[in-house]
Amino acid sequence: MVKVVDIIPIIDGYLYSVKYDDEYDSEFDRLLELWNDPEYVDEYFETNKKFLYTEFWMQRDGLTLKNRIPEQAEHFENKILEFEEILNPDNTDEEQTLDDLFQPLGTLEYERTTYQPSKGKNDDYPFCLRLYAVRLHAQQYVITGGAIKLTQEMKDHPDTKLELQKLNMVKEYLLDQFDHDFTPDLREL
Repeated sequence: MVKVVDIIPIIDGYLYSVKYDDEYDSEFDRLLELWNDPEYVDEYFETNKKFLYTEFWMQRDGLTLKNRIPEQAEHFENKILEFEEILNPDNTDEEQTLDDLFQPLGTLEYERTTYQPSKGKNDDYPFCLRLYAVRLHAQQYVITGGAIKLTQEMKDHPDTKLELQKLNMVKEYLLDQFDHDFTPDLREL
């Protein structure tokens, strides 16, 4: 299993991304680079084409899905980086927040908690890009990884199963770094 070697600010004070010992970039940068690479996306869909012939994707066009990934990735990245302006303390506009973007991982979880596994989704069809993060408190998340989600349940695909393991590992890492009752501030790491 990978090991956390650093936590990199994406939007300082709000959004962070882990860097693992086997990677050069943070997970945020690594994923967006992959999702914007047409060769990677082609290879990914070729390797995972059996998942497109399931009931989950039966009503969707796999070619359209594949061709839209780089466009969706760019839109997703821009949306996330817009939060830097939105989260500015001088901004008084009522706009979407990081807590709107990142939802609890479990579909039946309605209450937000500290150290909660969460997911962020792209907001346009086919809704298959995911960033996974641990919620520290209101408006503060640590991205642990992400995936092109091709199955309904995370346990049904090796990539999302790995992302679930990374989510839990980073949650434990953060719990080890901070007092369980303390609201963590990553700027102190």
